[in-house]
Amino acid sequence: MEFDLGGLRLTTVFLFALSTCVLVNCSPPAVRRGKASPSLSTALPEHPFALRGARTRIYEIAQVTSRWALDAPSFETLLERAAQGVARELTLKPSGESGLPQGDSLDQAVFAAWNSLPMVTEDDLVERGARSMLESLGDASEYFTRSELRRRTRVDMEATFGLVFARANPLPVVIYVQPGSVAEKAGVQLGDELVEIDGKPASGLGPAELISHLARSVSGPVRLKMLSGPWVTRDIALERSRSPNPMAISCRVLGSNILYIALRELSFDAPGLIRSAASAAGEIGTRVILDLRAVRASGSFESAFAIVDLFVVNGVLGVVEWKTGMEKLVASEHSVLETAALITLVGGETEHGAEVIAAGLQDNRRGTILGTPTAGRVEVGSWQRLGQGDGVYLVTGRFRRADGRSFDKLGVVPDVTLSPATKLLKMQDVPCPGTPDLGASSIDGGVVQAVTLLRVALE
Repeated sequence: MEFDLGGLRLTTVFLFALSTCVLVNCSPPAVRRGKASPSLSTALPEHPFALRGARTRIYEIAQVTSRWALDAPSFETLLERAAQGVARELTLKPSGESGLPQGDSLDQAVFAAWNSLPMVTEDDLVERGARSMLESLGDASEYFTRSELRRRTRVDMEATFGLVFARANPLPVVIYVQPGSVAEKAGVQLGDELVEIDGKPASGLGPAELISHLARSVSGPVRLKMLSGPWVTRDIALERSRSPNPMAISCRVLGSNILYIALRELSFDAPGLIRSAASAAGEIGTRVILDLRAVRASGSFESAFAIVDLFVVNGVLGVVEWKTGMEKLVASEHSVLETAALITLVGGETEHGAEVIAAGLQDNRRGTILGTPTAGRVEVGSWQRLGQGDGVYLVTGRFRRADGRSFDKLGVVPDVTLSPATKLLKMQDVPCPGTPDLGASSIDGGVVQAVTLLRVALE
């Protein structure tokens, strides 16, 4: 599963990958459910191989969903909803009226569909059951067939070197290693336990904390001490395999003394690019306008928190709500832009990771948030690729404010509302020192009002 921050549906950012047999009990369904369940040979007499395959795949989707989807009901309830989806087009009775024990109605629906629809395939049965199951959650969770999944843009896991951890007791454990990633090439293996990260004990660290640490390392190696067996420890160094993407931000100097940074993409290197631009600008870098109105609806939530960390010292950057509980992310003890005067521009198109940035800055009283309310789309999305090339997108978490308040569907309300009648002004507009010239900035009413507010604040 890959955490997708943004429109991802946050599609944010947090990349998540799962290995089914690591995450769920791979024993037979009857054992997993904790009660007697008829075998396929009993429930589906003279069943073809396709029926066994369909049932097994629906069970797998129900297991992954019940364990990781934030709003998922029980495994048994998900099977009932899958049975209803398979039966719906056949005008079969809903599973609750079938008279069969809970769960067995899936067998009945699959068997009836196979006999009633001559052209139905295993994939058809799985698709009907899975879509019904996930649509019932009432959020952005969704099932994707093989062809649909191939058309999806592949999520970039460069921020985390291709690694995903799960919280374990006492050490975090690797639950996914992306094929071809830096981590795989360095020898990290599924099931490895993390003992230390950059010389600090990893015991008790949650997945969001680890991902944030990995993502903040833009240059230089991240050093891991891994436990690969009862007594086998290995030292592994992870280094970036590609250079930062300068297109992640657009940087200009306005009016000769204000640094204007428009965030375009929440890539792993965006925090480092902002840091570098401010440093290269010298004194100008102490007066910043951060524009979050046109961020691509995809990216990584770890980069969002890392950007907040550039401006905040010793505060709570934000909270992530998982199925297993809440996880707080805390700012570093030192911040390169902690004293910079700051105006942050937001609007209705500000969503997912960009909203996390706005909320973190506002909660820590860093500067002024200017604009209109943000979109209120703050879920953490996770991709799970299944064994037959299909997959599911699950809402596995949601971002919350630093004090734990929800802002899902509420968005971030700015400190100052953007005035639609702001008069455009002519001002100097040149590229930032040491950065590529990506063309003139869009000096609209929001930028002009931000410049005015910043100048007033500095008087």
